[in-house]
Amino acid sequence: MRWPWGRRTSSRRSAMPFDNPSPSWDGRERRREPRVPLRVPVLVVQVHGGRQFQSLTLDGSRSGCRFLSPQALSPGETVVLALSSRSSPDVQVRGMLRVVRHLEPRDGSGWWEVAGVWDPPLFGSAADRWMGFLNRWKETVRL
Repeated sequence: MRWPWGRRTSSRRSAMPFDNPSPSWDGRERRREPRVPLRVPVLVVQVHGGRQFQSLTLDGSRSGCRFLSPQALSPGETVVLALSSRSSPDVQVRGMLRVVRHLEPRDGSGWWEVAGVWDPPLFGSAADRWMGFLNRWKETVRL
């Protein structure tokens, strides 16, 4: 197959349509942003149902993060995620994440790996705190 911009591909799979995990998610939101490994405790609250649980983040980027969940969260579901660092409790980030996908529990742990994007996107001081948090954590991981 030849794409309009000149790129050739020989894979039939790349030309096939894919099953959309959520009617509102069209795949363009999956960016190739650098991810920062981020292992910090967070509080997750489901918007519909009000269930809340303590969790652990896996990594983060400018547009969202991945975290663990004791239950499967369906794509399109919205959760409120709040995190703070033990080393600097004054730095707290709180925002709404829209779940875009989840992976099955591995190793029989019973915890689902969930990926979400900030919806609405973080802006202003919340975005500054989130990026500052990621940058501080990135420096810690490098050492």
